[in-house]
Amino acid sequence: LGQIQRGDYDGIIMAYSCLEMIPLSEECLMEQLEQKIEELDASLEKAYHSPGICAALEREKAYIKKQIFGLIGTLKGYTEAVPLTFDRLEIDTLFVDEAHNFKNIPLRSNLRRISGVNITGSKKCLEMLHKVRCVQESDQGRGVVFATGTPLCNSISDAYAMQMYLQYDQMKETHLDRFDNWVKSFTDPERIWEIDVDTSKYRLVRRFARFFNLPELSKLFSQIAAFHAVDDKEGVPRLERYSDVILPRNAALQGYMDQLCQRSEKIRARKVDKTSDNMLKVSIDGRKAALDLRLVGQEQPGGESSKVWRCVQQVVEIYKEHDGCSQIIFCDYSTPRTEKFNIYHELKQGLMEQGVPSTEIAFIHSCHSEAEKVWLFEKVNRGAVRVLLGSTFKLGIGANVQTRLKAIHHLDVPWRPSDMVQREGRILRRGNRYQEIKIFRYIAEGSFDSYSWQLLETKQRFISQFLSGSEYQRSASDLEENVLTYAQVKALAISQPLMKVLAEKENELRRLRMLSNNHAHTQEAQRQTIAAQEERSTILKGRLEATERNASYVGGISEDGFQAAYKNVEAILTEDVILGRTASPTELSVLGFGIAIPGVGQQNAKKPYIVLSRNGADYTIDMGRSSAGNARRVVNFLKRFHELPKRIEEQRDECLREIERLKELNQEANPYLDDMRSLEEEIERIRSKIT
Repeated sequence: LGQIQRGDYDGIIMAYSCLEMIPLSEECLMEQLEQKIEELDASLEKAYHSPGICAALEREKAYIKKQIFGLIGTLKGYTEAVPLTFDRLEIDTLFVDEAHNFKNIPLRSNLRRISGVNITGSKKCLEMLHKVRCVQESDQGRGVVFATGTPLCNSISDAYAMQMYLQYDQMKETHLDRFDNWVKSFTDPERIWEIDVDTSKYRLVRRFARFFNLPELSKLFSQIAAFHAVDDKEGVPRLERYSDVILPRNAALQGYMDQLCQRSEKIRARKVDKTSDNMLKVSIDGRKAALDLRLVGQEQPGGESSKVWRCVQQVVEIYKEHDGCSQIIFCDYSTPRTEKFNIYHELKQGLMEQGVPSTEIAFIHSCHSEAEKVWLFEKVNRGAVRVLLGSTFKLGIGANVQTRLKAIHHLDVPWRPSDMVQREGRILRRGNRYQEIKIFRYIAEGSFDSYSWQLLETKQRFISQFLSGSEYQRSASDLEENVLTYAQVKALAISQPLMKVLAEKENELRRLRMLSNNHAHTQEAQRQTIAAQEERSTILKGRLEATERNASYVGGISEDGFQAAYKNVEAILTEDVILGRTASPTELSVLGFGIAIPGVGQQNAKKPYIVLSRNGADYTIDMGRSSAGNARRVVNFLKRFHELPKRIEEQRDECLREIERLKELNQEANPYLDDMRSLEEEIERIRSKIT
């Protein structure tokens, strides 16, 4: 740490584990505590007439103190081992990769029993929150960059967490820093029907199922987030459709599902102690049974009813059809070394029996270091390893094995939509030699798979609405395209083929409606942009005329005039004057240009500046700490002033070209209306058949 503090580094790269070992000082934590307490005390003074609000604010103070003192308590073990703390390392910018790993911040809320929302949070996320705040306080709210492909990976609270990290000041100004206020502004808990965990019936639960004020939330969130949608033009392989492998119902699995029904009834009736059996155990057993009945001590039928057997057949078929290709099998349950029987060794045995050499099959779990992982990935990319097996946690993130990747196989369903995104991100990425790839999903009818897919559907709902391009709608509750992909699988799992057809048609209609709405939204945005660009063009025209007059004037200044100006500016623009520590004369000027210095609270302490003005045109010049350097910057700017009119003219020409381009695009008719009407009629016919 001493080397970091003393060294002249442009950047320092470290693992999460190393960052977590560098604590904040007690002084820094106490400063943050005092600042928050001062804010609450100010609120208390305004709310003295309302006992209820005062009591709530006092509880808030107690909660914050408990959090801070809890972190301070952990510092005692670090004091001798870590003489330097994070806030003393003079880190001015913090980059956090895979930032969704820190979304689980503690939430101060009166809401209880909302499925999908974790109020408690985690200590590592709380520490990250305070480190982020430490960097931001030294850089006027900036200095922190979060990078992730899945900013909203599990629940609605993820968006709130990212905002609390990256735009805390604005959240505080709008009173959205309180989670309950954020919830009231953008969503509302609803009681909705879900397939029960034992898949035998439906139940009512409270979830965030409907969202509103989405344009405002999108605008707020877009201030801290830049979204990049991947398309085919970027060299990403094309997935025409998912390949769903449906395993037919069988008596053995149905019998075990009946046992789960009986267990869940006893748990609901509180006839068993929660330490011996509970719904979490039912959930885990149900997921294991859907994967393979041997994982729950039952006999697993072979052939068409076995996921392992069906997966082996698909893998071998592609293995033989595409020489040199590689494949990934994802399975989160029953990994190597978890029990005597496990899916990984069963899959390997089945592949070897079908002629795949054991040397071409590898487990990610066999790697115990980063170097071993890199070596394994290199073997996959050159075709030495043809089949790679792994879990989402070990293989879903950071595995660059796409060079020869033809197919991936989902044997089970992860809990979070972001896990599916990360899994499929191994193959849907640049650098793959195959232009068309396949993704297989294995679903056992009448099994826990239906509940697992439904969980993904519910969790993905908000994420899809928010990130797929429909965020401009005022409110939303219907599922978007990504969600209905999961809904289709759910329909397959609970054996409703006609519902599957309906889901596909409704999915297509929603896609067309989204595209149609996007088209209308884009045209409205284009009209607004045209108006803004026309206004900017007018401003640039006036600025160009004023700058041309100013350039003509500056062209007549002699070298002696510049030298005299240098001395005058050097005497005026000291660091104290620029930063507002010393009062400056009421009127400052240099060579006929007025000089304006931002007042206290407006000046950028890290990157100070001044503004020159003449004939109604303003020109910003960056300043430094040295008065001599500042004088040189001003004089050099004036000596190169003749270059400004050309640059402004180029900006205006570009502005005019953009206006013409947008006007041409704005004339395009909506191409989706006819297809939408046709689909609506077809959906009505299918619904009448279901009825």
